[in-house]
Amino acid sequence: MRYLRHCFFLLVLGLAAVPHAAAETSAADRFSDGTRTKIIGGGPASLRFWPAIGTLRYNDPQTNTSGHVCGGVAIAPTWFLTAAHCVARNADENTLQGCYPDDQNRARCGILQVVLGQDDLSKVSKASVFDVAKIIVHEDFMRVYRNARAQGLAPYQATDRATTRSGHDIALVRLKRPWTGAVARLALEPDSDPVFPPGADLRVAGFGYIDPIEADRQMFRYKRSDAEIFFAGSSHLLSAKVPLVATSRCSARYHQLDAGAVIGAGQLCAGVESGGRDSCQGDSGGPLVAYDRTNQKYQIGLVSWGRGCAEPGWYGIYTRISAHAKWLEARAGPLVSEPTASARASDAAAGHGQLATAALAQLAGELAPAEGRISVSIPGGARVKLKHQYMFDIQSDVAGRLVVVDIDAAGHVTQIVPNAYMASASLRDMARIGRSGHLTVPAADGSWGFPAFSAEPPAGKGRLLVLVVPDHFQLQTTVASSEQMQTTKGFRPSPPSSYLMNLVAQVVQALAETRTGNGGDTLPGWGFAVLDYEIVP
Repeated sequence: MRYLRHCFFLLVLGLAAVPHAAAETSAADRFSDGTRTKIIGGGPASLRFWPAIGTLRYNDPQTNTSGHVCGGVAIAPTWFLTAAHCVARNADENTLQGCYPDDQNRARCGILQVVLGQDDLSKVSKASVFDVAKIIVHEDFMRVYRNARAQGLAPYQATDRATTRSGHDIALVRLKRPWTGAVARLALEPDSDPVFPPGADLRVAGFGYIDPIEADRQMFRYKRSDAEIFFAGSSHLLSAKVPLVATSRCSARYHQLDAGAVIGAGQLCAGVESGGRDSCQGDSGGPLVAYDRTNQKYQIGLVSWGRGCAEPGWYGIYTRISAHAKWLEARAGPLVSEPTASARASDAAAGHGQLATAALAQLAGELAPAEGRISVSIPGGARVKLKHQYMFDIQSDVAGRLVVVDIDAAGHVTQIVPNAYMASASLRDMARIGRSGHLTVPAADGSWGFPAFSAEPPAGKGRLLVLVVPDHFQLQTTVASSEQMQTTKGFRPSPPSSYLMNLVAQVVQALAETRTGNGGDTLPGWGFAVLDYEIVP
């Protein structure tokens, strides 16, 4: 089992993401690249949107080879921010010499350098390369690292121990000559961090692996036009979207694996429950960013560790920048920060609405052959007065299991079907619809425990997403309890970012499996419909 995302392998973009890769989004509209809208499915990223990003590499001028082993960002003209585990051994042994495995798992060595100003490593020039003057690793990290070494652990084992047990996986690399390009905007105050709930749309970037199966193998070999050979997970910068995950949930999950793991206030967790979206080995030190009210990126974390890469149920763990702000400024001086008011004043409803629009657009594209097979309506019309009762009428030309999701005017996401009442075997058929079938939601016979939904605030336009899915489709979401079904629309809303990213990821993965089997692109057993409705005073 490999824990760390360090020193050899970089970004994972997802199990089914590569065939659906999308270009990097603009800062003005992070949900769309202007041609396609996707919330799941990463792809090539441009330096234009990540101007401060860079890599750590070991370079050997004698053999004209180099290996890019970790990520990071410039935070000041002479300071590069990265993960402690990337450079702990260098700092402890007071050396810039280091080694890495090439594409044949042969050890290659070189001198540590920083590369900045490139989103394509095949175009690295002398102007892009910065020699290292000094390495500063967080003292608590080094304490755990040195204790592990004193116990006889090998350097890589000691690094693993310090990364998972210290909670202070952060380091600074001082450059011998100044970087004149952009520097990262950092979250230096706790109030600038996104909060959970309702979750947040985050993005991580690096030069790494696009297949988690490759994460325990060697780097890829590339050749530049000047004949230099370099090794990396990817020659081009990649980025991926990941939703924020509650630290308490993440900690509980990882303590099942390792009771000694430290996951607390100094860290952030992000990832998709179904897997397929993650950072990976070698992305370490790279940026995890959020967006302020003007949709500009600011860095809230850096890639630290996690179980494997993009595995279902296991999230990526990131060092929280704001928790180490005083440590950073005491060593690197005044830094460019994200103003707290700007970050906190973001319009949550607008952001959730954009996210929902992007999710529905991606589903519409993925499920285009299945559109028109089902229809959904509200008896009496799609305009419902506050406090009035209503239900949904669903008809289908295809047999399968139902998934019904409500997105209200504030962007809150609520899974209506399946729900807690349908958990038992005796009621499981309530979540099914037959060919030429007809259902009301909630059930007209009162078997759900209440006869209709009540139109509650917020007033405004909402959407109902209805899917018919094959029996093999695994919907990995948390439904509300029967008690919670009696409130508002009967269900507790889910964090929009986490829920929608998980749902789209599951659909994308299931469709990839469907297309490789019988039926091809006709998508038998699938149906898709969206109902626009409005709650009015």
